[in-house]
Amino acid sequence: MCILKSEKLLLLAGGAVVALLGKKVLKSQVIRKICVEGMATGMKLQKEALETFQNMKEEAEDLCHDSDVNE
Repeated sequence: MCILKSEKLLLLAGGAVVALLGKKVLKSQVIRKICVEGMATGMKLQKEALETFQNMKEEAEDLCHDSDVNE
């Protein structure tokens, strides 16, 4: 059996290469900056969505209250 034909060995070597490259990429300042900006944008969007939901909830409560008063 030839080593180069061993599928498991090739997968192991490929995984090791990906892990090493991934470690280098993740320690990169450029990637870190992109990740931090992405996280900040995600947190901002979440905050805005929660505010919008709260406004919708308050408006719905007002409508329910107004309909109860008019009846």
